[in-house]
Amino acid sequence: MDVETMKVGILGSGDVGRALGKGFVSRQHEVKIASRTPNSEKLMTWVNQVGRNASTGTFADSAAFGDIIVLATNGSAIEAAIDLAKPQNFNGKLVIDVTNQLDFSRGPLRECCIHRQTLWDNASSASFHPQESSSVSIRSRTRRWSIQSSRMSK
Repeated sequence: MDVETMKVGILGSGDVGRALGKGFVSRQHEVKIASRTPNSEKLMTWVNQVGRNASTGTFADSAAFGDIIVLATNGSAIEAAIDLAKPQNFNGKLVIDVTNQLDFSRGPLRECCIHRQTLWDNASSASFHPQESSSVSIRSRTRRWSIQSSRMSK
């Protein structure tokens, strides 16, 4: 079975972003992972290990590159990442949100919220109005996974 090659822009170069990028590349897709420091030694090592379909860039480069955009930043950094990626680069694209808003600053979680608002829940934000974009939010709530999808249109 032939699979169409996709271009995936990953916003966030931490453990989750790099792991997802490696997974996409292993399935013959092209990946551009975003960082504020795209030429860092850590990311150049990742590119060399993952292979020729892996590259790095700025947030705007990665968002413009991807047919699919993966949001893989720390949850508290997502709005800044979207601003750096330029919101117009999200128009008409599938957006996969794997950010996690869980706060471990006070130790392990004892309870967890039922629902966390996503950017898609707050799409009335003045700076973020994707046109004809679809999103899938995937996040871990301690050891449970939740998948939520929505479709945005202007």
